Amino acid sequence: IVVIIAIIVAIIISKGVNSVSYTSLIRSSWEPTALIFIVVWIIFYIFMAYIWFVADKLSEYSRFSRSAVNILFALNIFLGLAWVYLYFGVVDVPAALLTIIFLLVLTGVMLWHLFQLDRKSACLFSLYFIWIIILTILNFNLYYNNRSTTI
Repeated sequence: IVVIIAIIVAIIISKGVNSVSYTSLIRSSWEPTALIFIVVWIIFYIFMAYIWFVADKLSEYSRFSRSAVNILFALNIFLGLAWVYLYFGVVDVPAALLTIIFLLVLTGVMLWHLFQLDRKSACLFSLYFIWIIILTILNFNLYYNNRSTTI
């Protein structure tokens, strides 16, 4: 499943960064290249699969239910894919911004629960949380820089 998600992300990003609607936007000077976006997302989805596996196994012995862990991880992956599609695929910057804010909040909640479940997994997941913070700032900058145009 991780490989399929990674392929979908790579296709959306590689097509989106070359679209007229995306290239015509005023972007931040520090925006990563498409290759960096693709590589980082793939790495984080691999991390996510490992952390999900660990959290699922440890949830059997904790106060967190397995179904809650599975729902949170599935929702996180769905929101990540939705953001990539909205940001790069259809270039709907306001919708992408709302999606990444929801993803940021969800990731923060998951990180807090992971620290109670398994500190090693939480430390690894905190790198993903930092990535989501960076994407939120990047998305906000794109929205702000292009607020006078029709996005």
